Amino acid sequence: MNNTPIEHTSSDFFVEGYIDYCKRVSNTPPSTYRLCKFLFTKEVDFTVHFDSLKSLQSFIWSNLLTTTFNRLNTSKEYEEYGARERLLAFYFTLFEELKPKHALVKASFINFKWMLFTNFQLDELKKAFQPYVNELIELAKENEEISNRPVIENYYENLFWIHLVFLLNFWGNDTDEDFSNTDAAIEKSTHLLFDLLGRNAGDAAIDFGKFVITNGLKQ
Repeated sequence: MNNTPIEHTSSDFFVEGYIDYCKRVSNTPPSTYRLCKFLFTKEVDFTVHFDSLKSLQSFIWSNLLTTTFNRLNTSKEYEEYGARERLLAFYFTLFEELKPKHALVKASFINFKWMLFTNFQLDELKKAFQPYVNELIELAKENEEISNRPVIENYYENLFWIHLVFLLNFWGNDTDEDFSNTDAAIEKSTHLLFDLLGRNAGDAAIDFGKFVITNGLKQ
C-alpha cells in the first residue's frame, strides 16, 4: 500500500481496507487507530463515513445480506421454491458472495470460539435476517413443511439464526479449496432443520391421543 496519508477517502476504501487487514493479519483490527495506521490514513477521514469500528463491521455484514437478497429477488426460479429450497438457495448465494472474503469471516469468529452468539459484529446481520426468516417460516407453515407447535414455534426464529451462525463459523474454518465441506454442511443441516421442525411421529401420536380423549372415551 502507498505510505502517503490519503485525504477524503470513501466508505469503500475502508471496507476494502478492513477486509485486507483481516487477510494480512488473520484477525480483525482492534481499533480504528490500528486500521487507519494500516491504511496510512487519518482517523478523521474514517469518522466521515463510520462513527466506530463496530459500525463499519455492521455495515459490511448487513451489506452482504442485502446483496444476497438482491440476487435472489432477480431469480424467477426462487419465487417458485418452497421454504426449504429457498433457504438452500439463500445459503449458496450468500456463501458465493462471501468467497472473496473468507479471511474476513475467519477473522470475525476467531476471538469468539464457543461464544459465537455474543459476536456483536453480527448484530446488524441478525436484524436484517429476522424479517426474511419470519417470512420463510410462514411460508413453511402454509406449505406444511414445518409444523405449528404451541410455545415451541416461538423459538423457530432463533433456531434459524443459530443455523446461520453455525454455517458462517463452519465456512470460516473450512480449509477445502472449493469449500465442498461447507456445501455438504449446508445441505445436510438444512434438511435436518426442516425434518426436525416438520411433522413427525411425535406429532401424529399427540394428534391421535387428542382424538382418543375427545372421541374414544365417549363410546
